[in-house]
Amino acid sequence: MAFFIPLMAILNAAFGLVTDEDRAKVGVQTLDRAVATYHARHNTYPTTLVKLTQRQPDGTAPLLDSAALMDPWGNAYVYDLDSRQLETNKPRIFSKGRPGENKRISNWD
Repeated sequence: MAFFIPLMAILNAAFGLVTDEDRAKVGVQTLDRAVATYHARHNTYPTTLVKLTQRQPDGTAPLLDSAALMDPWGNAYVYDLDSRQLETNKPRIFSKGRPGENKRISNWD
């Protein structure tokens, strides 16, 4: 996943092909995978996304840099641990989208 971010930057600079919505989708996918990794390692979901940016309970390095917690519009991604997808039981992670558009970008989409 780490190579997608630089690739997106190159494509956007060269061709203007990558939108903020695309970046938000990749951001949500990155967070979703980090939450799944945390769950696989510790048999529990993190209580907050910030936990992913801290040294892990088993002493390993953080799963993400703190910059990964912000969407392309400068807002924090939302992590709703109490809202679980029925099929997978994974918590909802989303960006509220571009301000004023009311268009959520979620890991359940």
